[in-house]
Amino acid sequence: MPHPAENILDLKNVVKVYGKGFKKVKALNGVDLQLKRGRVLGLLGPNGAGKTTIIKMLLGLQKPTSGELLLFGSADISREKKERIGFLPEESYLYPFLTIKETVSFTAALYKNCKDTKSRINEMLDLVGVGQFSNRKISECSKGMARRTAMAQSLIHDPELILFDEPTSGYDPIGIAEVKELIKKLKARGKTILLCSHQLNEVEDLCDDILLLYKGDVIVSGEISELLGEQGEAFAISKNNTAKVSELLDTNSIEYEKFLRGDLEKFFIEKVKRCSAESL
Repeated sequence: MPHPAENILDLKNVVKVYGKGFKKVKALNGVDLQLKRGRVLGLLGPNGAGKTTIIKMLLGLQKPTSGELLLFGSADISREKKERIGFLPEESYLYPFLTIKETVSFTAALYKNCKDTKSRINEMLDLVGVGQFSNRKISECSKGMARRTAMAQSLIHDPELILFDEPTSGYDPIGIAEVKELIKKLKARGKTILLCSHQLNEVEDLCDDILLLYKGDVIVSGEISELLGEQGEAFAISKNNTAKVSELLDTNSIEYEKFLRGDLEKFFIEKVKRCSAESL
């Protein structure tokens, strides 16, 4: 049995151009991207950065104009490979006259590898939090319940690679917290996840790595902890602040002179604004 590729996804100098002649639009400009097995990558960027183009390529809906895209270690995007991918789009388009269970059952029937379908469907509906509402029609569901149903669809065939596009869209604060916990569970099970989100606090909480795009160019990529570590603030914790702070520092063996880490939102805004200014 061949050893699985370390990189589930590997883009090498990928360029994508839409249109011809004067109507040419370069959506990606020499993008390099690596997603290692078992990690969560946050794909970030303002609207029009090229995120959707990358997702379409992974789903076989678009092809690179030039460069190389390797999925599961090879360049072909076959049906067998697609069946190893789960995709949650930003907008869920579900048949309103079907029930939640019927919707997920319909999706399960599309995959050859869905075994013990009945128990698998029940497991997924419980996992995403709609098991008790399985006989409710989609037309009677809230947006949050519809999103949970769509998430069950994306996971029903036990995919290796999961593409989540704005996974917490349409949820209330409790629902957002539950979705974040679900993503952590999936990672703990060894799933590889590509996460697109404008909710930068979610990305910071969930992702191991980030890739930040601006107008098709990669601004920065790497491990999120290292990148944000570069954003250390000019503020140090002193042992003399309060007795409680001193106690916490001692208990957790934290150095007294410790620079605070910057947050992803500040990092994102600074990088994008800089690129925007440079492109004028």
